[in-house]
Amino acid sequence: MSFVWLRLLAALRHRWKALVVLAVVVGIGGGAAITALAGAQRTDTAVPQFVSYSLPDTGGFLFGNVSSPPLTPGIPADSLALAPAEQRVVQLPEVAAYFRAPYLFLSQSRAGNDPSQVNVFGDADTDLYRSVDRPIVVAGRLPQPDRPFDAAINELAASGQHLHVGSTVTLYAYSYAQITGGALTESSGIPVRPTGPAFRMHVSAIVRFPQDVNAVVPLVDHQGVAYDGQRNLYTTPAFLPRLAKGLGVPVQQVPDSNLVGVRLRHGAADWKDFAAAVPKASGGLITFTNAGNVYGINQAADSAQRGIHLDVVALIVFGLLVALVTLLFVGQSIGRQVRNQAGDFAVLRSLGADRRQLVSTEVAVSGVVGVVGALLAVVVAIAASPLMPVGLARQAEIHSGISADPRFLVPGFFILAALIALAAVVPAITASRGATTGTEDDHAVAPAGWLPGWLHRGLSPVPAIGLRFGLEPRRGSAGTTASGLLSAMVAVATVAAALTFGASLNSLVTKPQAQGWNWDALVGNPNDQSDHEQLTAAQLARNPDVGGYAAFAIIAGASQGTATIDGHLIPFLMALDSFKGSVHPTLVAGHAPRAPGQIVLAEKTMESLHRHLGQSVGVPTPAGVLKLRIVGQMVAPSIGDIFTNGMGDGAWVYGPQVHRVLGTSTPQSTTEGLPPTVFDMFLVRYANGVTPAAGLASLQRQFGHDVLQYVPPADVINLQSVDRLPYLLTGLVVVLGIATVGNMLVVSVRRRRRDLAILKTVGFVRRQVAGVVAWQASTVGLVALIVGLPVGIAAGRLAWNTVANGIGTSSATIVPALAVALLVPCVLVIANLIAAWPGWSAARVPPVMAMRAE
Repeated sequence: MSFVWLRLLAALRHRWKALVVLAVVVGIGGGAAITALAGAQRTDTAVPQFVSYSLPDTGGFLFGNVSSPPLTPGIPADSLALAPAEQRVVQLPEVAAYFRAPYLFLSQSRAGNDPSQVNVFGDADTDLYRSVDRPIVVAGRLPQPDRPFDAAINELAASGQHLHVGSTVTLYAYSYAQITGGALTESSGIPVRPTGPAFRMHVSAIVRFPQDVNAVVPLVDHQGVAYDGQRNLYTTPAFLPRLAKGLGVPVQQVPDSNLVGVRLRHGAADWKDFAAAVPKASGGLITFTNAGNVYGINQAADSAQRGIHLDVVALIVFGLLVALVTLLFVGQSIGRQVRNQAGDFAVLRSLGADRRQLVSTEVAVSGVVGVVGALLAVVVAIAASPLMPVGLARQAEIHSGISADPRFLVPGFFILAALIALAAVVPAITASRGATTGTEDDHAVAPAGWLPGWLHRGLSPVPAIGLRFGLEPRRGSAGTTASGLLSAMVAVATVAAALTFGASLNSLVTKPQAQGWNWDALVGNPNDQSDHEQLTAAQLARNPDVGGYAAFAIIAGASQGTATIDGHLIPFLMALDSFKGSVHPTLVAGHAPRAPGQIVLAEKTMESLHRHLGQSVGVPTPAGVLKLRIVGQMVAPSIGDIFTNGMGDGAWVYGPQVHRVLGTSTPQSTTEGLPPTVFDMFLVRYANGVTPAAGLASLQRQFGHDVLQYVPPADVINLQSVDRLPYLLTGLVVVLGIATVGNMLVVSVRRRRRDLAILKTVGFVRRQVAGVVAWQASTVGLVALIVGLPVGIAAGRLAWNTVANGIGTSSATIVPALAVALLVPCVLVIANLIAAWPGWSAARVPPVMAMRAE
C-alpha cells in the first residue's frame, strides 16, 4: 500500500498539469451529460406535474340550454347561487370542487371589429382558479373574488397587447339581444358594433394555464383570425352581477352560466358513479354530463406531451453522446499516459514491484482524476440546471431555476468517477505485462491482413506505404488505430444520417400537402350555430379568385367533443360537401368518400381500430349505428384551435349522408344541449394564377377576419423545434472523430519514427514523407466513407421512418444526393488537413536524430 501511495504522490507531483486538464474535461463533459439527462427527466415530467398542480376539472354537466339558461324563481337577479337542481348535484359526495366560467360577449373595440381582442371568461364561483383549474401566476396576484373590476390575463394577451400588471383594459358589452340573436357568430364579414355598457378592468395578474402550453396557438394568433384567438382575460365572481345588470337580465340568464364544471375527488375513477347519480340528484332536470375537462386541459396536455417527447429523446441522446465523447477522449489520454510509463514499469519491476502494484498505481491516478472531475461535473450540472427543461416543457415548469436532483447527481458522480478510474486498467495491464516479460516491441508490426496487400498492388511507393500505415498498426498502437478508424466511420455515418433525416424533415415542413392541408384557406366561423352552406357557397361562386371549394362540418373536435368508431374515442371527425373541384385533406391511399356508407381514416386511427381498406366500422348516430366501409387513408390536417390532433388521428365521412342522418340541412341544438352539427366552414383553393396574397385579400373582403391560412400541426412545430439537434449531435461526433484521428496520426508517427527514418535514408524527401502521412489519413477517410455512407443513409432512413410513423405522416424519406456526394471530398480534405501537422513534424526530423532516439 505504501508503494502505491508513494507512486500516486509522485505521479500527482510530476503530471499534475495534464491531470488537471483531464479533470476539467471530465467536469465539463460529465456535467453537460448529467445536465442533459436530468433535464430530460424534468422535461418529461413538467407537463404532468403542471396538470397535477392545476387540479383540473373532471368534466361538467349542463342545466337546460347553453344559449338560453333557465330562470329559476326565487333566486334574486344579482345572486350567483346555483339553481336547486344544480346545488344538489354539486353536493354529491364525489364532488371536491365546482365552478361556472361562462364565455362573456365583450369587445375591446367600440366598433366591434378588432380581431386581436381578448376573450373574456367569467367566474361565478370562488373555487375556480384556486381549488380547480388552477394556473401558475407569472406576475402579480390572482384577483380577489369580491373586486368586480380586477382581472387576470394570460401571457399571450400580455405580450400581444403589451399589457402588464397594473394595466387597464376597456371592455364594451354586446346587448342581450345581440348575444342571443346569433349575429355575433355569423361569417358575414360585417363587424357588429356592441351597444351594451362599457367596463374598465384592471390587470392584477398574468397567469399561465396548462392549455397555454401550446406550440400552435402563437402561430394562429399571429394571423388575427377572430374565432381562433387565445388572448384571454379572466374576471371575478363580483363582475358577473355588474355585467348582468348592465345587460338588464338576471345573472342566471347570462349565456353559458348553466354549464357547471366539477372536480371529482378521485378524478375519472369517480365519473361513472357521479354521472349515474346526477339524474336522481337533480330530480331528472339534468341528464347531460360530459366527461373530460370542460376547457380541454388534459387534451392540451396530451398534445404538448406528444411534442415534448421529441425533446426528451433528443436530450437523452445528447447526454449519452456527450458522455461517450468525454469518456473516449479522456480514456485515450489516460491510456497514452499509462503507455508512456512503460519504461518506468520495467525499472520498478526490476526493483521488486509486482504487476498488481503497477496496475493499482495507475488506477489510483486515474481515480483521482475521476473523483475530482466527477465533483466538478456535479457543480457544473447544478450551475447549468436553470437551462432545463427545454421547449414547451419550460413553459410548464412550476419551479424553474436551480435544481439539485440527487437521483441524477449521486449516481452520476459515482458512475463517472468509476468509469474514469477503470479507463486505466487495460492500458496498465498491457504495459505491466511488457515490463514483466520484456517482450513489448514498440516497433513490431501487427500481422498483415489480406486487404492492405491487395489494395496497394500497382501503387507508387508513397500511397502504397501510406495505405499500409493506415490499415496495419504498429504493435502497441492497434487500439489507437482501431479507435481512429471507428471514430471516423461513426462520424461519416452520423453526418450522412443527419443529412438524410434533415432533408426528409425539410420536405415535410415545407409541404403543407404532406401535413394534410391540401387547400389554401379555410373560411367561416366554427362558433356559428347556423348553417350558411348555400349562402357561403354562392358567395364563393361569385369570387373569380376561387378555383375550388368544399363545405366543411365538425362532427367531433374542439367545439363538438369526441365521437366513437367501433367503441374507440375519435377526437377528429369531419364531413365534407364538395361543391367545386376536388378540395379535401391529402389522401395517401384509396379515394374520398363518394357515397353514403363510406369513410376515410387516418393512419394511426386505422391502426388503433385494427382495420384496413375495404373493411367496415360502426359509427353511432342519432338514427342508430351506421356501418361504413373504409375507402381511403388520409393525413389528418391541423386547423388551428379547431383540430390540433396528430396527423395520424381522425376520420372523414360523406357530407350529404350527415344531412340525411340529422334529418335537416340546418339542424338545431339537441335536447341535451349539444351544439348542432352544421356546415359552417369551407375549404378553399385559389384559382390558377392567383397569388396567396391576392387570394387572401379577396376572401377577407368577403368574410372579414374569419379566414384562416395554413397552420402546421403541433407535431411538425415540435419537430422544427429540435431540427438543429441532429446537426448539433453530428458536430460533437465530428469533433470526436477529428480529435481521435488526429491522435491516431500523432501516435502513429511517433511509433513509426524508425520506419520514417529508414524511408529517408533510402531516398525519401520531406515531401514524400509528409505524403505518406497524408495517404495514411486519406486511407482512414476512404475506409470511413466506404463503410459510413451506406450505414449512415440507412440509419437516417430508419430514424425518419420511425418519426414519420410516430406522428402519422406518410412523408417519404429524402436522400440528398448532392449533399452526400459533396461529403466525399469534404472528408478527404479534412483528413489531409488533420494530417498536415503530424506529416510536417515527421518530415522535418533528421534520420540520425530519429534513429538515435530509438
